[in-house]
Amino acid sequence: MANSLTNMVGEYLFEQRIRTDSASIESLAVRIAPLLAKGDTQELYTQLSTAGGELAGGTYEKTRVYFGKDLKKTLDELWAEEEAGIEHVFDAEITEINGSVVTVRPAAGTAEAASSDKIQFVTGNLERIGFNVGTVVQVTYKGGIRETYPAQINAISWKNADDLRDRDFDGE
Repeated sequence: MANSLTNMVGEYLFEQRIRTDSASIESLAVRIAPLLAKGDTQELYTQLSTAGGELAGGTYEKTRVYFGKDLKKTLDELWAEEEAGIEHVFDAEITEINGSVVTVRPAAGTAEAASSDKIQFVTGNLERIGFNVGTVVQVTYKGGIRETYPAQINAISWKNADDLRDRDFDGE
C-alpha cells in the first residue's frame, strides 16, 4: 500500500515538474524569438542563462551558454579554459625542499592524493614562510594537476594547516 502511494505521489510530482518546465520553456521561446531574429547574442545569452537557473528547479543553474568563436571548440577545450581559473585547496606534508621547489605528500582521501602521491610546486612567487620538511601546509592552486612525476601544480598561496587531527599522510 505504501509503495503504491509513494509511486502515485512520485508520478504526480514528476508530471507537475514537466508541466511547470513546459510552461517555462514556452515563455522563454516567446522572449527569445525576437532576439534570435535580431541576432542580439548578448541579450540572448542573458535570457538563456537566467532561464537555465529557473528550469528543473535550478538544476541547470551552472549551465553555460557559448556563442561566437566558442561554438567551434570541443568540450575539452572549453573545460580547459574554465579549469584554468578554478582554485583548489588541499592539505599536504612537505617531504622535500629544493631551493624554491617544494615537494609535498597530499593528505589521504583528497583528489590530489588520488592523482599522485607526490606533488611539486614553485614557491618563488609565494609568501616566504620558512617551513621545514615535515610541516603540514594548506596549498591553494589554480588550474589542473600536470601529469608528471612528481605531479606539478600552479600554487598561488600556502599557509600552515590549521587542524590536522583527522588527516592521514602516510598514503595508506
